[in-house]
Amino acid sequence: MNVRNRAERLPCSRIGFTLVELVFTILIVFMLMGLLIVGLRAASGFARRTADTQTLTSLKTGISLFKGDFGFIPPLAKDTDPAGPITDLDPRTDRRSVRIYRVSNRIDLEVLRGNVTLTGRETRRYSVYSLPYYIMGALDREVDGIDGTGMYEPARDGSFALGGRRYEPMIRADEGAGGLNWIDRDAGLVVLRDRTGTEIRYYRWEPEEDVENSEDLNVPEVFGIAADDVELRSARYGIVIAGANGMFGDEPVEVIQQKLGLTLDPTAASHAIKAARTDNVMGVGK
Repeated sequence: MNVRNRAERLPCSRIGFTLVELVFTILIVFMLMGLLIVGLRAASGFARRTADTQTLTSLKTGISLFKGDFGFIPPLAKDTDPAGPITDLDPRTDRRSVRIYRVSNRIDLEVLRGNVTLTGRETRRYSVYSLPYYIMGALDREVDGIDGTGMYEPARDGSFALGGRRYEPMIRADEGAGGLNWIDRDAGLVVLRDRTGTEIRYYRWEPEEDVENSEDLNVPEVFGIAADDVELRSARYGIVIAGANGMFGDEPVEVIQQKLGLTLDPTAASHAIKAARTDNVMGVGK
């Protein structure tokens, strides 16, 4: 038998994939893609929380500096006042002031304790204006006496000194505080937003006079149960940066449904609220 005939009888080398091998290869590719997507999402979430944590740290540092200079923490602006958070021009001083909740005012104090709902408007214990007003000096000359950032000494009643020492911002927008967003500069509506464009909330609250148990601390529920957190029991303010979904976890159910684009039964709504709170980046202080 010659070589040629023997070669003709040998089996030919198989070229290409069988159908089973092709399907198996595609499945492996999809699995790897899925793992990659999950990894990227996890990395993105970690980067977001890291950035938000840095922002939170900057804001808390600003509040500490403010308290060190003036002896009190930034007051809570009346964001929902029908007339706006800034008063009309006072002809005696040619200045405006910030409408705030005052501990010395009985009704304001009860609002800070979460005991009062004012007729005809929302009452809430957070502000999106207080931090840019007080630790970033983002008010106009007619309010804090200084054009642009900076201010004269603030008072506990929402007014600012007519002169004297000029205070620079406790922190600036480029130091991890998200950025200033001028909604309406003439009205003094200046807010801080996080990287997703959601407003950063500054909460203030007051306990009852004779605190004997955790229920009297009146801590907003978005922060959890004071009895379970030693730091929270002594806190008087908090900052909350919402998670990626832009929800804080203390919105009305209708608002949560609108943001999710879903109609939720009570159980599902409870889970959505819990998930939103878990995703928040929060810090408290006194």
